[in-house]
Amino acid sequence: VTFDNFFARLVGPSRDGNYWILDLDPDYQTALVGTPDRRYLWMLSRSPHLDEATYQRVVRKAQQLGFPVSDFIRAKRSSSM
Repeated sequence: VTFDNFFARLVGPSRDGNYWILDLDPDYQTALVGTPDRRYLWMLSRSPHLDEATYQRVVRKAQQLGFPVSDFIRAKRSSSM
């Protein structure tokens, strides 16, 4: 996985770009992407607003994979993004 400039600015340059697609819903609306060392994790969505059930499903998946979900930050997005 290669992130565009927006995501690259969030975490800085990566030497190897080793990001894993950890979860992908059947309709390709949400994805969970993280690093093998579990230092970084992103929940990506085609929609700026996730319903609570979808959000909780993805958080549970991250937790099952050993990511520290207590550190997860839920960003607020406007519809115009």
